[in-house]
Amino acid sequence: MREIWRKCEILFKSYSQKIINIGTEHAKANRLKLATNYVLVILLELIGQVYALAEKGGLDLQLMNELIDIIFGYPGLKQYSERIRNLDFDNVGFDLSSAFKDLLLILETSTEMRSPLPFASTVNEKYIAALANNLGKKDWIATYKITS
Repeated sequence: MREIWRKCEILFKSYSQKIINIGTEHAKANRLKLATNYVLVILLELIGQVYALAEKGGLDLQLMNELIDIIFGYPGLKQYSERIRNLDFDNVGFDLSSAFKDLLLILETSTEMRSPLPFASTVNEKYIAALANNLGKKDWIATYKITS
C-alpha cells in the first residue's frame, strides 16, 4: 500500500496545495472531499452574488475585488473557524442580535437593487431561529447551534 501511495503522491502534489492522508477508510476520504468541494461551491457562488450586488449598486468591481481579498486574508476567519469547532460562542465579538440587524439591511438592499442573495435569506431564517432560542447575546457564530 505504501508503494502505491508513493507513486501517486507525485501526481497528488502536482495539483494539490496539501495532501492529507486520513488512512484507509475510503468513505471518510470521500466525505472530506465533498465537504471541501461544498465550501468551494458556496464561496464561489457567494462571490458571484456579491459582485452582482456591487455591480447593480454602481460600485467599482476592482474595489470589490480588493475587499474580497482583504476578507479572505483576515485572520479572524481562522479564529472563527476554531471557535465554531470548539463551540466557543460566549466570547462575543459581534452579537447575534446586532448581526441580525445588519442582515436585515443587507436583505433590504438586495430587494431594492433587485439582486437576489439567497444565502442571506437562508441565514436570516437561521438568525430568527437562533434568536427564538435566546442566542441573541451570543456571538454571531452561535447559529451553529441551530445547524447542528
